[in-house]
Amino acid sequence: MIALDYAIRPLETLGLGLTSSYFITSDLGTFSAYPVFNKKADGYLLGNEFFARVLWSPVSDIQLNLGGGAFLPSMGNAASDAEIAWRIELNLVFSLY
Repeated sequence: MIALDYAIRPLETLGLGLTSSYFITSDLGTFSAYPVFNKKADGYLLGNEFFARVLWSPVSDIQLNLGGGAFLPSMGNAASDAEIAWRIELNLVFSLY
């Protein structure tokens, strides 16, 4: 996997992040039944995932994370005709000291 991350904190309580991850397999047999595609892979490049996240932390012991993104198998050669796989996350974190 090759990943590129960018994160900023425009306010003390707010953070933003962008991630681009490109997935590559080392053999053609391991991910032949991967949920994104149902046929035998033709190539080693699985595709790219773009993901964005917003982090809000109003106080030091509470954090709310909201993120969403998409995996694009069309940017690879293993299953370029597969549909986009969407991803949404919502996390609430409580820290106890």
